[in-house]
Amino acid sequence: MYFFGSFDYSIDARGRISLPARYRAAFINGAVIKESPDSCLELYTINGFETETSTRLGEHVSNRQKAGRQIRRNFLAGAFEVDLDSQGRILIPPQLRKLLGDEKNIAVIGCGDYVELWPQSIWENELKKQENLDE
Repeated sequence: MYFFGSFDYSIDARGRISLPARYRAAFINGAVIKESPDSCLELYTINGFETETSTRLGEHVSNRQKAGRQIRRNFLAGAFEVDLDSQGRILIPPQLRKLLGDEKNIAVIGCGDYVELWPQSIWENELKKQENLDE
């Protein structure tokens, strides 16, 4: 599945967030969520995460070298497997919820082979930055 579009959702008191209905079938077998370097969270299908892992950590990133081990740690240590519940929600792990801050309003952004979850205020700032680049 190719993910696209942007959607506004809220995190409930238990740390769950709904996914857009059009995305849910792709996550039936589970998902992997991790911190992004861009102040958001990345959500992958299981197959998508395996592909991304192979791309980022392929043969050129050896665990025999310090730089390779650091790349692996940075990419894998903050990744968590999550499941879609019967109402189309995922539970964001507490460690990752902290990265979203106190914001309850979340922008769910389709990014092709994965989905990003942004605190709404930060997403709005990202959009403004993009508008300034386009001018």
